[in-house]
Amino acid sequence: MLAPDFVEAAHAIARKTGTRVQPTGAFAAHLLGLSAPVPANIVYLTDGLSRAIRVREQTISFKHTTAKELLPE
Repeated sequence: MLAPDFVEAAHAIARKTGTRVQPTGAFAAHLLGLSAPVPANIVYLTDGLSRAIRVREQTISFKHTTAKELLPE
């Protein structure tokens, strides 16, 4: 059994809801290769609603921010 890909899960949720997402905090550092372990809290900024989604034993949090606070795609 493979570990879930949290990036793909977050992007799938963003596609489904029609929103944009951007990783932040320790998870962003992990994606950049600055830290090895996956952090306990995976947080994404979004221009959609704030919510928390459970993927297996991990929770992905989406925190609302304004569209201009997100990096352009």
